[in-house]
Amino acid sequence: MANVPITQGDLQVKINNKEEKNNERLQILSSIINDRFEILKRLGSGSFGEVFLAKDMTTNLLCAIKTERSDSKHPQLRIEQQIFLRMENCTGYPSMIALIEEKGFIILAMDLLGPSLEDLLNFCQRKFSKKTVLMLIDQAILRIQHMHEQSLIHRDVNN
Repeated sequence: MANVPITQGDLQVKINNKEEKNNERLQILSSIINDRFEILKRLGSGSFGEVFLAKDMTTNLLCAIKTERSDSKHPQLRIEQQIFLRMENCTGYPSMIALIEEKGFIILAMDLLGPSLEDLLNFCQRKFSKKTVLMLIDQAILRIQHMHEQSLIHRDVNN
C-alpha cells in the first residue's frame, strides 16, 4: 500500500472532527440525562464508547453510564441490552437500569461495579496470593459458564 501524504486540509478535518467529538463528550459530562441521571465524572472508555459515573436521582444511588453515538457504524449497546435481559437472574452480573436515546447518543445505565482487578492488584502491591488467584479463576469460570448456559459467548475475555 502506497503512502499517501496528508494535506493541511486533511489534517484540519481530522482536528475539527476530534474537537467536535470532545465537545460532544463535554456536553454529556456536564448534563443530566433523561431528568434522572446526573453525570459526575468520566470513568474510562472502551472499544465502543465511554463510561461515566452517575447518580440516579430517583434512588440517590451511584451507577455507571455507558454511551455510544446513535449513528455508530457498529452499535453495541442495544446488543448489550439484550444480554443484560438474558443474564438478569444470574448471580454476579450487574443489572441494567435503563436504556435511553438522547442528544444523539444511546445511553445504557447499569449497576456500578466495584474496583477492577487492576485496582485490586495495585492495592495488594501487585501480588495476589495463590488462594486469591484460585478464587478469581473460579469466579471467572462460573460467570463464563452462566453465559454459555444462556447461549452467549463473551469473545472479549482478556488479561
